[in-house]
Amino acid sequence: MKRALASVGLLLAVGCATTRDTTATATVTRPVPSRPVPELVAALADPDPATRSRAAWELVGADAREPGLATALIAALDDPDRSVREAASWTVWNLHGKLEGVPEYDAPPKILRQTKPLYPEAAFRKKVEGQVDVRMLINEEGRVAHAEVGRSVRGLDAAALSCVRQWLFTPAQRKGRAAATMAVAPVSFRID
Repeated sequence: MKRALASVGLLLAVGCATTRDTTATATVTRPVPSRPVPELVAALADPDPATRSRAAWELVGADAREPGLATALIAALDDPDRSVREAASWTVWNLHGKLEGVPEYDAPPKILRQTKPLYPEAAFRKKVEGQVDVRMLINEEGRVAHAEVGRSVRGLDAAALSCVRQWLFTPAQRKGRAAATMAVAPVSFRID
């Protein structure tokens, strides 16, 4: 009888998350913002935290060369509202390598609890194997606040996402405080 092995690796790509394997069935593409980037950058200074947070999330698909974008997003990393800091962190790290002046972390997050994925029965029956790369936003409490598939394997994505959403970390540290950051976790499924 064959065994199903589901394993997890964690690559803390703090500030850098790229997909190297081009054999994946799908990769994440970022939509172009629905509003002009200067309008979204201006919204990062709005008095309403919900408006600032929505603008930061939408800027993830922006062209990093837009004037004022880097300055506004980096400032949003220190916003008084946690939801804005999280959205800005996700966007900054998705644009990492394209933005100037991104602050470094004092310390990366460290895994405290890492569950293993459950092999989906339908995928096991069809002998679907592969590695799903999950991009995660680890919040200031060390919880996975947002996760999406960076590299997909049809039939395994939901199990990989469900798995990493249960993980717990010591949060990253920046300027001596807990800070939201992004990491990439390769979640592997294979049948022995």
